[in-house]
Amino acid sequence: MQLKWHPEGREEPVLTEPYSALAEIYDHVMKHVDYRAWADYLLVLCQRHGHVPSKILELACGTGSLLMELGKNGLMPYGSDNSMVMLKSAKQKLDNAGQPCGLFQADIMNVPVKVEFDTILCMYDSMNYLSSLENISRTVQNVMLRLIPGGVFIFDMCTEYNSITHFNGVSSFQRCGNYMCKRNSYYRKEGRIQITDFIITNRETGDIRKERHRQYLYPFSEVYTVLSRTIRGRIRMFKDYTFDPPAEQCERIHFYIEKSKL
Repeated sequence: MQLKWHPEGREEPVLTEPYSALAEIYDHVMKHVDYRAWADYLLVLCQRHGHVPSKILELACGTGSLLMELGKNGLMPYGSDNSMVMLKSAKQKLDNAGQPCGLFQADIMNVPVKVEFDTILCMYDSMNYLSSLENISRTVQNVMLRLIPGGVFIFDMCTEYNSITHFNGVSSFQRCGNYMCKRNSYYRKEGRIQITDFIITNRETGDIRKERHRQYLYPFSEVYTVLSRTIRGRIRMFKDYTFDPPAEQCERIHFYIEKSKL
């Protein structure tokens, strides 16, 4: 097969929706993530607080890597994502692994199912895509409606410290099979927005597509305050895949919310 290469600049990239072009190479781009350790952390976090997950829904499940690890622990996971392309990749991966899983398309702000779960997850800074504290609050309120009394919602959010330290003004370039992916990241202090551009070239066809991802960085104290005012449940926070309380100089905050039983 003769591969073609169009250097960036020879052809104007076509702007596409986030996770449309990226879905083809997402697992390669995320190969540095240890999903097994990630799943273990979540399950131990639940164990430490006396919660035993059984019926789990993962919002923004992507290509299903975490769902597969949860399934290996004997759980029956469900997954949703707003990108149908990502869901197709998830279905193929889970089917190939023989892992049963219910998948459906949904935005994290509006989970349409009426089924109740005992555990709902939204991981790897997916909540950072919400553009206001009000949207975060509305999303969590909607999630709480889908939890049984005493159920648990766990989500994480990246911090401003993480963006400034690791992503501001950083570019990377990698080959992913028949694709080339250039990633440009920078942090916009005004508005606290992390912007990441993915320029993805299909070396076989010469097709070049660009995705722009915007993530909004919130002080964890502000998120805690708005949630404590709008939901009925206990909110706990931890830093960087530990069981320690959050600090100013940490990269990720994990929110553990237990719905009130009353």
